[in-house]
Amino acid sequence: MKLRTEFTPEKFPFQLSHQDKLMLMGSCFSEHISDRLEYFRYDINRGAHGIVFHPEALANSIHHIISKEAYLENDLIEFQGRWNSLCHHGAFSGTNPEDVLWRANTALNEARLFLKSASVLVITFGTTMGYFHKGKAQIAANCHKLPQQDFERRLSDLHELTSIWNATIKTLKAFNPSLKIIFTISPVRHLKEGFVENQRSKARLQLLCEEICNSENDSFYFPSYELMMDDLRDYRFYSTDMIHPSELAVSYIQEKFFNAVFSEKSLDACQKLTPVLQRFHHRSLHETSEMTAKRKAESEEQIRLILSH
Repeated sequence: MKLRTEFTPEKFPFQLSHQDKLMLMGSCFSEHISDRLEYFRYDINRGAHGIVFHPEALANSIHHIISKEAYLENDLIEFQGRWNSLCHHGAFSGTNPEDVLWRANTALNEARLFLKSASVLVITFGTTMGYFHKGKAQIAANCHKLPQQDFERRLSDLHELTSIWNATIKTLKAFNPSLKIIFTISPVRHLKEGFVENQRSKARLQLLCEEICNSENDSFYFPSYELMMDDLRDYRFYSTDMIHPSELAVSYIQEKFFNAVFSEKSLDACQKLTPVLQRFHHRSLHETSEMTAKRKAESEEQIRLILSH
């Protein structure tokens, strides 16, 4: 008796290895995939702006990375003693504007250098419900709990988003001609916007990804959202807020992603790395600092040998 409908995404027409460089940008689901990739010692970069949900804000992030324009103090908004950037996640905010700008521009430069030679860019869209800042005349990547009256709430137009992303991909390909782009949709439901509004938003994201992948070479789609909605179709796969996928669900979707994107040799390396990494990250109450350093050094040498084959 089958208690749920299972499906396995097809292998991508290209296969990645530990020698490839991957940049991942978008919603918090990109962060989950990044964590797993980083754990297994893949060469990754998380972009320059932190968690970003909206397609237009993500496109703006990419244009900022590729351009050589640094962020300036007039790009920031001060509110209740904290300086914030509408282009960045709250992790970049702070009480000192010079520090905020230094961190933002350092991340920007690092991301630009990485993207120039990256093999793949993974983009995770979260929602098409955007918040337009009236004073700055731009879509906000994050509202930073600024006064609600400063924003206009908009459900973005599909044709406008398609046009924005077609132009963004052309910019990306001019910057890095060999770059491949994987699009996916976050399985996190944005129910604060409303149940109907969330479904309409996700539907627009699906159509946006379809439009992009049908019209742009080297653009591909991975069904994270569909795996959650149609394969893991049960609240036991959600966390206690009934909105975010549980740790088990995230691991399941991550495994499907790995199997679709990475070569058998790379997946085999991950299997061999698993016990070594567990030893490396193990915390013992009975080790001296010298014993810990020795264990980590031995593990690092094993990791190097596995990845060199």
